[in-house]
Amino acid sequence: GAEALLPADAAVARDPSAVHLRLKGELHERWREHELAAQAYARAAAAEPRDADIRFLQARALSAAGRLEEAADDSRALAELPLAPGADRGVLHVPGIRRRLNRRAPLLRPAV
Repeated sequence: GAEALLPADAAVARDPSAVHLRLKGELHERWREHELAAQAYARAAAAEPRDADIRFLQARALSAAGRLEEAADDSRALAELPLAPGADRGVLHVPGIRRRLNRRAPLLRPAV
């Protein structure tokens, strides 16, 4: 796994753009390194805070890493972003986040 990340690490070192950080996060997700993916997506989101795709990926990685409250916060933040023409707000959620939150923390009821 680590050898495959060398080109991504080099790209981020040369140009820490949202695009390169997102790709690095996607590689981490493929290897089920959800915490590292969430970190890469967080950096990408800081570079492009209005990019709904990056925010969705970050919420998904946080959810997979077991950081459900943060994933729910990111999901709610998605609802605040402007939609692209023709986009459907109904798809801006992390699949299963409500079910997982309810199962692990019954008192926490996210407005997702």
